[in-house]
Amino acid sequence: PSPPSPAPPLQSLTSATQWVECGAESCRSLSIPVGGLVGTLPTEVGSVSPALEVLGLPVNQLSGTLPTELGMLSATLQELDLSRNALRGALPSELGTLTRLRALKLSGNALLSSLPTELARIGQSGVSLDECEMQATIAPPPSPL
Repeated sequence: PSPPSPAPPLQSLTSATQWVECGAESCRSLSIPVGGLVGTLPTEVGSVSPALEVLGLPVNQLSGTLPTELGMLSATLQELDLSRNALRGALPSELGTLTRLRALKLSGNALLSSLPTELARIGQSGVSLDECEMQATIAPPPSPL
């Protein structure tokens, strides 16, 4: 038997933006909970908005792996919620570049790697990985010498 066909990419995140909070210059929040989004998360997610602080796409039917381009949101992203989807595979190391991230919600996916060590600064209270097959130990950040 041949392997299953990959899920099609989303046509456009902007076509389903019911809950978008935009300022005068750009969007700060993109939240589409229980929105019926189906397919892979497009690489363009890293360039949705240079001011994006919240990306919330929980309880959809997103599949495939997380795009490395999420790391392009490093200057602004504070909350990433992709819980209760069908995401699988390893977390991209680029998530470690999200220096402003305070909440990472990935529960209910089939993610299989450990968290990038750079995300230890979030602490256990800001990370939700229930029902993931991950090595989810979060060490405290190293103390300065």
